[in-house]
Amino acid sequence: NHRSASDAGKLLAMHYMHGVPELPAYDWKSTRYVLGFGASLFESWCQTIHLMRASSFLRRGTPGRRVKFVQVSPRYAVTAAKADEWVPIEPATYGALALGIAHVIVREKLHDEAFVREHTFGFENWKDAAGREHRGYRDLVEKDFPPDKVSKITGVPVETIERLAIEMAEHRPAIAVADGGAASATNGLGTAMAIHALNALV
Repeated sequence: NHRSASDAGKLLAMHYMHGVPELPAYDWKSTRYVLGFGASLFESWCQTIHLMRASSFLRRGTPGRRVKFVQVSPRYAVTAAKADEWVPIEPATYGALALGIAHVIVREKLHDEAFVREHTFGFENWKDAAGREHRGYRDLVEKDFPPDKVSKITGVPVETIERLAIEMAEHRPAIAVADGGAASATNGLGTAMAIHALNALV
């Protein structure tokens, strides 16, 4: 149906990761850091008015607290212009960047170890009921997505990848969010899962 060209990949990612085929809700007013992967928050999201109000609150609602909003996207559109920082990226490489950011968070031991241990499955290598070995998330991000390799794929400098990872981990609660556009390419399911996994890490 028409969702194949919009948010179907993200819906399927939520189904695989949470068991519920619904789009996630985010606590915008409590966050301290927003990392948007192509999310057209101020242009074409279904909750544009709500997000504009939330953005105003993030900017002025809590004295002494400045929420940082980083927009990763191939083009400098309205959302990128309204963000604190725009990070240009090669199209359809959001997932690689998310996994590169995860690499740094895990490498530096900045992830929420208690949450990952108690509420997730597959972080470490594991065996199925038949005794077959399966690769875990940690092994994947540590071995396959170091920042120098991710930089060549995405066009995002290594130092930016490192900095975004540390900023996100150190400014919790943080949100990593993607829109349907990020998940509508042929690699959309993996992209949506890679981005949403950052929320579990931090």
